[in-house]
Amino acid sequence: MAQKSGNLSRALYLLVLALFIGAFVYDNLRTFGKAKDGFTISNYLSSPEKYDGHKMEIMGRVVNISQGHFVFNIGSTDLKISGSGIKKPVLGETALYANFRGDGTIEMIDYHNYNYNHILYIISFVAIILFLAIFLREWKLTSGGFKNA
Repeated sequence: MAQKSGNLSRALYLLVLALFIGAFVYDNLRTFGKAKDGFTISNYLSSPEKYDGHKMEIMGRVVNISQGHFVFNIGSTDLKISGSGIKKPVLGETALYANFRGDGTIEMIDYHNYNYNHILYIISFVAIILFLAIFLREWKLTSGGFKNA
């Protein structure tokens, strides 16, 4: 009976693994061509007239604020955004809702600062380390599973 139960659990594990891998492959193949044809920042910068009036929210950080415009970094690209009244976040990021015009200018519609967002990541990392230390003090990982330490 124990052999039959082990085979059943192994078969269920393989079925779940195959379903997970299949869903992953399906989703990647389904969305493969969308970035090439759809709206991306690099597509907009190469032909802005094609995406005139497109509105989108982007996450990044405010690099420099000037009169009437500011520089917004979205990873490897710095964008010059027209708009005023924006403030730099405190140890965090900014969500920017922008209008992408056909003449190549990007206008700020609205923004939201996520202040102290990076501090939350550090606190979460410390909490995970603390949880693992307490867990591994109480339980010992063996080849057969967990045992009391």
